[in-house]
Order: sequence, then structure tokens, then C-alpha cells
Amino acid sequence: SSKMITLYDYPLSGNCYKVVSIESLEIISLMLLILSRFLFFTLNLV
Repeated sequence: SSKMITLYDYPLSGNCYKVVSIESLEIISLMLLILSRFLFFTLNLV
């Protein structure tokens, strides 16, 4: 997204860094949620 690009455009800007760090945390939590569901379904199939 455009917010992620702002980190590379203005790496020294505190506001942009805060926005990107918040988005990255959301992405990590989303990936963990998908991963946990994937593991849950695969364990049920076995």
C-alpha cells in the first residue's frame, strides 16, 4: 500500500515510521492468524 512505500521514501520521518510499524504489526498478526488456522485444519485432516 502507499503507507508501506512511505517508509522507503522517508525512512527518517517519525510519523511515517509509526504508520508503517503499525501496519507491519497488523500484517504479522494476520499472518499468524492464517498460519494458526492452516495448522489447525491440517491437524484435523491427519
